[in-house]
Amino acid sequence: MERVTPRSQDGFYGQRIADHFGMQGHLVSEFRLNGELGLAATRLSCGRRFRERTGRTHDEGAFSILYQIDDLEGHACWRGGERQRFGAFLAKSVNVVDLRDDPQWQFKGRFDALQFYVPSNALAMIAAQHGGRVASSLRWEGDARDEILWGLSQALLHASAAAGSNQLLIDQLALSLLTHFAQAYGGLESDTSTKL
Repeated sequence: MERVTPRSQDGFYGQRIADHFGMQGHLVSEFRLNGELGLAATRLSCGRRFRERTGRTHDEGAFSILYQIDDLEGHACWRGGERQRFGAFLAKSVNVVDLRDDPQWQFKGRFDALQFYVPSNALAMIAAQHGGRVASSLRWEGDARDEILWGLSQALLHASAAAGSNQLLIDQLALSLLTHFAQAYGGLESDTSTKL
């Protein structure tokens, strides 16, 4: 029988994704945009070499973006029961999944990554603020590395770990990440005369 992660009000991030993957995890940042969840970042890690294929998740109007911090020996991803990718997953690589596509994952080797949970509504708000079209999907080119995401992720990790963290800085980094996802992954072309 297949395991299904219980649905929570919070979405597929934080402790919920850590439990689903069978890993340690902690919430790095939870950013609100106009009073609604705009982006959540979770640091995930596991030292086990082999892990079973995860169970299915519940359908959510959001995207999960896994950003590998260290090289991973093996990463497989299924959508709707069909395998979409299999192979090594290098540091700075990205795996974007629409949580409406019934995703499952399997990992091999030491795991260290950031997971970004991006609600579809947040992408629509960013598009509206920039005078652009709403991204119906997010995509990233195969195993291409995202150097901008690397810089923003490192800044977010350092800012949130600092004693007496500056919440304004953390929120600005989260907004930058959300805008980067909308533009680089969702194809948002903004009207340069429109301002936030």
